[in-house]
Amino acid sequence: MISSSTIYTEEVLNKFISYYLKNSKSMIVIYVCSLIILASSIVMFCLNSIFEGVLYLLCALFFGSYGLIIRFIMKKNNKKVQNNVDNYEFDVDNFNITSFNSKGEQIMTMKVYYRDLYKVAKSGEYAYLFINKATAFIVSQNNFENKEDFDKVINIATSQIKS
Repeated sequence: MISSSTIYTEEVLNKFISYYLKNSKSMIVIYVCSLIILASSIVMFCLNSIFEGVLYLLCALFFGSYGLIIRFIMKKNNKKVQNNVDNYEFDVDNFNITSFNSKGEQIMTMKVYYRDLYKVAKSGEYAYLFINKATAFIVSQNNFENKEDFDKVINIATSQIKS
C-alpha cells in the first residue's frame, strides 16, 4: 500500500482550475465559437450593418467571458475546501481517501475503485483523478515517499480505467 496526502492550498486549487479550463473540450468549443462570432461582427461592421455588428460583438463578448465566469464560480466553490487535507492510501485496485477540514476534523472517507474513475490526468507535480467530467481528487507528487511511487499509482490507475 502506498500512502500520500494533499493539502488543498489556494495555489493547488488555482493550478487545477487552470488545468481544467485549458483542457476542457467544451471551453475550446466556446472560444472557437466566440472567435467566429467576433469575425462575423467585423464583417457586419465592414458591410455598414452597425446594429448587427454590435449584436454580434455583444454575443462574442458574452461567449468569450464564459471562461472568466467559470473561473469565478470554481474559485468561489474552492474556498469551501481550501486548506482541507486529503490523505490517500493507494492499493492495487482502489484507493481510500480520508478528508479533513482546515480545523483538522474528519469530514469524509471514501473508497474509489480505479475502474470507476472517469479520467486520470497528470500536469506538472500533480495528478488529477477525475470521478466525473468536472470533479477530481488532486494528488501531489511531492508528498509521496519517492517519485517512483507516484508514477506507479498513476500507471495503475490509468491502466484500470474503463474505456
